[in-house]
Amino acid sequence: RVGRPDRGVKQAGFLVISYTTMPAVLIELGFLTNDKEEEFLQSEQGQDYMASAIYRAFKQYKAQVEGVDVDMTPRPAEPDCTQVAMPVVTTVEGVRFKVQIVTASKRVPVKPSNFNGLEGVEEHQGAGLFKYTVGNEPSLAGARELQARCRAKGYDGAFIVAFRDGERIDLQEAVKLAEGR
Repeated sequence: RVGRPDRGVKQAGFLVISYTTMPAVLIELGFLTNDKEEEFLQSEQGQDYMASAIYRAFKQYKAQVEGVDVDMTPRPAEPDCTQVAMPVVTTVEGVRFKVQIVTASKRVPVKPSNFNGLEGVEEHQGAGLFKYTVGNEPSLAGARELQARCRAKGYDGAFIVAFRDGERIDLQEAVKLAEGR
């Protein structure tokens, strides 16, 4: 939009984003070793353009994740998480929305006292991590309400995830499937 050249990715596998348990991005706006880019990035107009571009990208991503505008291009699906068998958990067929509240490298006993009093916490294991979710909502609207309750309980980073027939799927795909019922 601003007409800046795309210099591509010079390195990959940054540890700062490789081991995150939530969506992450590393933004590189330009190279200060390039005189023209340095001049542009230090100018007020350049800073406004770059700030606006970051804002638009974040706004688009937030709308996509929160389901405000589902016509955007879906992001690649996260590797499937296998659900750990829990005695009170039953797999419900179809698309279900849950709220992920915690990710840990070590197992946390699933009891309300370990999760600020939240009932019905489930454990999912994937990529060597333990992911803890609550809820089993048939609609995205219900999951948003649950997300707000989780945030009120202190889980500010709580985010919505989707499952189909017990397997984790991309949220955009789940929204499309849920709308097609």
